[in-house]
Order: sequence, then structure tokens, then C-alpha cells
Amino acid sequence: MALITLVIARSPTQRLDWLAALPAHVRVVVHEQETPVGSGEPEALDGLPEGSRRIALGRSCGAQMGSFLAHVLDPDVDHGEQHTVFCGADALRHAPALLTLLEDPRRWADVQPLSIGEAPADLIERDARDWIGPMPVRAERYSLATLAPLGWHDPDAADLAAHHRSTHALAAGESVMAHFLELSGLDALAAAARQADIGVMAHGPVFAVRGPRLTALRAQPGDALLRLQLLCRADPKLARLAERAVLHLCGLPMVRLEPLPRPIEERTPIGMGLSRVMASIDAVLARAEEPAPQAAFRNVAASAPSEATAADATDRPAGSATPSSDADAQATQATRREAVREAVRVAIAAGRPEEAMDLLQQAIQDDPSEVDLLGDAATLCFHRGDLAQAVPLARRALLRDPSHAESQFALAMSLAALGERVEAMVLFDSLVSADSARDFRGAHPDLTAVAERQTHHLHQIELQRRAATMPVMATEGQD
Repeated sequence: MALITLVIARSPTQRLDWLAALPAHVRVVVHEQETPVGSGEPEALDGLPEGSRRIALGRSCGAQMGSFLAHVLDPDVDHGEQHTVFCGADALRHAPALLTLLEDPRRWADVQPLSIGEAPADLIERDARDWIGPMPVRAERYSLATLAPLGWHDPDAADLAAHHRSTHALAAGESVMAHFLELSGLDALAAAARQADIGVMAHGPVFAVRGPRLTALRAQPGDALLRLQLLCRADPKLARLAERAVLHLCGLPMVRLEPLPRPIEERTPIGMGLSRVMASIDAVLARAEEPAPQAAFRNVAASAPSEATAADATDRPAGSATPSSDADAQATQATRREAVREAVRVAIAAGRPEEAMDLLQQAIQDDPSEVDLLGDAATLCFHRGDLAQAVPLARRALLRDPSHAESQFALAMSLAALGERVEAMVLFDSLVSADSARDFRGAHPDLTAVAERQTHHLHQIELQRRAATMPVMATEGQD
């Protein structure tokens, strides 16, 4: 696996114990942003991969944007061909799937957001367009003029925009982001912002950039990056504006909305043919050609393993030592979970799937963090043919535990039945080959075989679709 550099902006009070779980191909650069008086040197960073290092940036370095610019502008850094990930020491708060994402950067774009954002939880669950396989990722789309995100109200963005407008006396129609980029000396990017409508940001920020992009950024003429660095050091609010623009600084295009379609335009014959092909594919996927997946699902829903913690809770001998409050709470939670699963098994065996679903929904409502029950509910919804409910339930489970393979399987099967071939192929492929799904393959060889067949089946359909929509080239000299 190619080497990844992880650049972390850290203040002295922030812990880095999560770095112990890093994959072996990640090396770390820690930017110490401040050392309190009398504290001496920051503690040694033990247990990090070979080649990792720590750099003291000092006070007023410009927060995470200052760390990004310091790394990009460092003449001793060879950015190479691979990705560099930029984040803060609290990265897992913004990007809960980061450690899993770091295992395989081959699915990343050249400029790749890795966090899930600050939006309401239900919006994050619904907006899965940026997920990388089963791992939740959500880039924030926002107005370049007002900084307001699309789909929800962000009071921090509104306050930041109002502060910048007031400080610089901007007219009502002036774009906040375009003005900031112009203020920073990034004239070409400012012009692009005036022509575009929507920007993209990674909350945290937690994002990755491939080496050639960083090399090109450092090599651009002029002193705009040094000017931006000074602005970030001088005013934390300008640093926050820079964080919203950093993906575009690295080359991600801004978005300009297309004009509304004209009613006189008609669909071309080629478009009609493509629609027929797509409808045919959807029909093939929706016919449920193989009954094996649903039978396998019945096995998963009806044979959940016992919980060791629940057994410990019920079999503890009288007079034994009282467990800690955390262990006691976990045992109680496990006991409740197993009780729900047993009731669900009984209801399914008696032919009462609606009752089983009601039991799962009530348990999830009582404790939304129960990943196993979310996965069970997604599985049951798929078995009943309720794909519209199976997909969000599986996504909710994966949002809480990206490695929950049973939910990944339920999501893949549901998406395949809905005709979402590309995402389904990615999910099936991960189940068949990813290290994180090794336990799933050992526990469910029958479902693994289904995943392998579905992967092959979907690849064949995609090849047929491409062949059917490929234009036929006329041979020179033919009549």
C-alpha cells in the first residue's frame, strides 16, 4: 500500500491516543500549535509509524489552515504522488470513519473530503451521495454568496458571513467568498467564485489532497499563499473563511448551476434508447432472479449470536464483586438487545413479520445507537420488500459503525434491487475483499457467495449497458 502522510494540527490539551490504530502505511506529521508557558516540551509521540515527526509552529499560526499552508509551503517537503490528509487532533469527531478510510485510499479523488459535517443527523443519513462504499462521507455544499449550506440552517455560517459583510462594508449582492479570495490575492479563484453559485467544503476540516495538486499549489506564481497565511494568523474568522475555500484552492471546481431547460426541447432518439436500456436493467434487478439472498437473510435475522456480556450479567454468582457502572450498563444493554432479538425470532417463526418490525422499531427508538438492531431492521425490511425503508436503516447503522458488514450486505442488496448498480457493486466488492469484512466472510460463507455472484452479475449488466449504448462507427467506404 502506498504511503500516506497525515498532517495533524494540535493544541497541547488535545490527545492523540487514537493514532495507535493507524494503518502501517500512514506516517504522521504533528504541528504543535502552542506550548503553554511552564509546560516544557510537548510529550513524546510514542508508538507512531516510522518516519513520523513533530513540528512546533508556535502561537498565532492560523489554526488548521495555518497548519495546511505551513506544510504546503515547506520547501523540505516532497509531496510526491500519494495523498496527504489534513485534520485536527479531534479528527474522529468530524470524520468517524477516518481510520477505516485510511486503509484504502485508492477510492479517493485527487481532492477528497473525509468528514461528515455538522448538519442534522437525519440529513447526514439521507445524503449519501459522497459515501465511499459503506463509509460515511459528506461534503458540505454552500452558497458562495452567503456561506449558507444547502438543506439546513447553520447559524455559525450566518454569523461568519454577517461579520465579514459588516467588517468590509459589502453590498447586499456582493459574494462573501469572492471578496475574501480577492482580499487574499487569489484573483483567479475570486473570479471563479463570482461566476459560480456553490462551493464545497469539508467540515473539521478533514480532507485529503494528492501530491501533484499540492506541488502545483506551492509552485503558483506570486505571494498569494504567503498573504493568505498572514491573514489567517491575524484573524481567526478569516482562517475559518479560508477553511471553506481550501478544497477549491487545491483545484476542486466550484459549481455553477445550469439554466432551466426550455420546454420546446425534445428528447433525442439516443436519449430514448438509453432510457429503454436503463429500464430493462432495473427490471432485471427487480425480478429477484435468485431466491438465495432472501433465504440467507432469513438465516441472519433468525440466528443472531448470543451476547457474552449478557451471559455474564445473568450467570454472575451471588456474592460476587459488583462490576463497574460502565460494565453493568453494557451488560444491561446486551440483555435488552438479546431479549428483543429473541422476541423478533419468535415473531418471524410464527409468521408475524409486522410484529417483528414493530419490536425492532420500538427498540431503535429507545436506543438509536443500537447498530445490531438497526442492521436487523434493515435486513427484515429487505426481506419484506420494503426497500425504501431498508436503505436508510442500513445507512444509519453504517453511519455509527462503518465496519458493520451485515448492514453493508443489507444495503448492497437493497440498492441492487433499486437499480443503484455502481454503489451496490462497490459494497459487494468490499464485502468480498476488504479486511474489515473478514469476520463476516468467516461467519456467513453463504452470504459471501451471494455477494460474489451479485458482484459478477452487476459487472456483466454494466458491461452490457455500455455495449448497448456505445455508438456504432460506420466503416469508411460503406454504402
